[in-house]
Amino acid sequence: MTAKNFAKAKTQLGAKPAKWEKYVKHNSPKAKSTKENAPQYGKGANRCRFTGTPRGVIRKYGLQICRRTFRLNSQKLGFKKLD
Repeated sequence: MTAKNFAKAKTQLGAKPAKWEKYVKHNSPKAKSTKENAPQYGKGANRCRFTGTPRGVIRKYGLQICRRTFRLNSQKLGFKKLD
C-alpha cells in the first residue's frame, strides 16, 4: 500500500475513529522477518543460503545449501565426483 492510498483512507475514515483503528490494525505495513522471529523447527527453519528454498537442504559440514546448488557448485567447494 502506498502512502497516498493510506492518506486517502484517513480522510475518508477520519470521522469514524472505530473504523479507522480497525483499518490501521489490518492494513498497516508488517514488520519484515528477522532471525529473531524466524521458525526454530519445521520446514522454514532450514533454507538454502543461495536460493532460499527449504527443499532438499544439505546441512552436513555446515553447508546449508540445497541439492541443486550443491550439484552446480560441488567442484568449487572442493568435492570430487567418484565413479
